[in-house]
Amino acid sequence: MEINFIDLERQQQKIEKGVNEAISRVLRAGQYIMGQECLDLEQQLSEYTGKYCLLCANGTDAIRLALIALKIKKGDLVLTTDFTFFATSEVIAELGAIPIFVDIDDTYNICPLDLEKKY
Repeated sequence: MEINFIDLERQQQKIEKGVNEAISRVLRAGQYIMGQECLDLEQQLSEYTGKYCLLCANGTDAIRLALIALKIKKGDLVLTTDFTFFATSEVIAELGAIPIFVDIDDTYNICPLDLEKKY
C-alpha cells in the first residue's frame, strides 16, 4: 500500500479554477516578469505579513537572496536540513560557505536535538 506524502491531485482540484484564471490574465497582458499579477501578489503578501515582499523566479533564487541578506560569506558554516532539494546546499557552496546537514524529526522539520548537536 502506497501512502502519498502529499496529495497534489486533490490540491490541484481545489485551486485549478483560480490558477487557470490567473494564468489567462498573465497571458492576455503579455507581462511575464514584473507584470501586474506579480506586483499585486507582492503587495498582498506585504500587507499580510507586515513586511516587504519580493517575488523570486524559483526557490534557489530565494535561498540565494536570503543568504546574501544574512551576509553569508566564504568559510561560514550554514546549518541546513538534509531533507531538501540539492539547490539548498548548492547555493551555500556557491557563496563559499559550508553546508552542515541536520536531520529532520517526525514533523519533517529540522530536528532541534540534532541542531543542538551540530551547533
